[in-house]
Amino acid sequence: MTEQGLSAPEKQSYRDQYSRPILETGQSWLIEHESLTLPHSPIGKAIRYALRHWAGRVEIDNNATERDSKPFVMG
Repeated sequence: MTEQGLSAPEKQSYRDQYSRPILETGQSWLIEHESLTLPHSPIGKAIRYALRHWAGRVEIDNNATERDSKPFVMG
């Protein structure tokens, strides 16, 4: 099932049901592995970066970014 054709409240409900558990699992993994990685290793830096920015409001997809960058890529 996709989100196409759904109203904003329906999209929110769909994402809460299907996407939120995946994101929560990902965050738990990051937290669990933060202490197991070297701080200056590439994966350690990536984990810390992700956790530092986790609390911000981020769109669940990057369609808007891709759409905005398309003229630069195509032109």
